[in-house]
Amino acid sequence: MIPKNKRVKYFVAALFGLSLAMSVSFLLSIFWGDITKWIAETALYIRDGTKFMEKIPMVCYALVIMLLPIFMLPITPLLVLAAARAGEEGLLYVLCWCWTGVVANILVSYFVSRKFGDCVRVKLCERGIKVPEIPSEDQCAITFLLRMIPGNPLSVQNYLLGLARIPFFKYAVVSIPVQMVQTFGYVYFGDGVFGGKARHIVGALAFFAVLAVLARLLKRIYDRWEERRNGFSKEQ
Repeated sequence: MIPKNKRVKYFVAALFGLSLAMSVSFLLSIFWGDITKWIAETALYIRDGTKFMEKIPMVCYALVIMLLPIFMLPITPLLVLAAARAGEEGLLYVLCWCWTGVVANILVSYFVSRKFGDCVRVKLCERGIKVPEIPSEDQCAITFLLRMIPGNPLSVQNYLLGLARIPFFKYAVVSIPVQMVQTFGYVYFGDGVFGGKARHIVGALAFFAVLAVLARLLKRIYDRWEERRNGFSKEQ
């Protein structure tokens, strides 16, 4: 049973979210024509400034996407830039190459991050700091929640999971689908930017907003489950 104060809090939050959504929808309905015109003009300007990238083979995009997170560099800008090729070669074609790079990075980064994690653990142990082990039953949930957070750099995710010593099978099976979904969102957003498609941009932003809310909701559910499990263990 949810306490009364929390129910009021949830009601106010839901009412605020509904009011915000209605306000944004109302403003978009009024200024939609001006917004689409401005986006189309901006897209034309951006395409003119990035024409040099049309000569770069897509395999190079995949290779760079694989390598950047290993060196703690972000790949989100590159995923957005790759969408500039969607107008000529198709969104699915661009997505396939981006997915190839992301999946390759996840697989390769596992071994790099595990080596990094082991080195960090040794250094911390030398200073009397013990890194807690994640129980086997929590490893998939922790991996999923960490991957779900939009905006969290892929490199940070990889190295944190390496430090946590997540087994390869759980790491790969949980990480790859989540990252493929997020990659789709970034490329879809880029297609909207370079193609002057206002609906794609709004759709991508809404997509990431839903992911953020879902990640927060799942985090709360996991925390409650963890509290109940710990309470049950103490009773025993």
